[in-house]
Amino acid sequence: NLNEKEIDAIMLELKQFNDYVKTNLKKDGSKYSIAILSFYNRQIVKLRKELQKYFKSRANFNYHNNCIN
Repeated sequence: NLNEKEIDAIMLELKQFNDYVKTNLKKDGSKYSIAILSFYNRQIVKLRKELQKYFKSRANFNYHNNCIN
């Protein structure tokens, strides 16, 4: 199954969270960790592509930037 609206919502939340943590760093200086779960293979594939674009990465897992690990 593939739900484009759900993927869009996940990406919007991720972008908003990333904007928030840029100005609200953790007191100990460590990065925030998040998990995105899906049980549908087609959705995982599409979500992975969106995450690769967002994080400018070719990795299949463990995307990161200066604020999110």
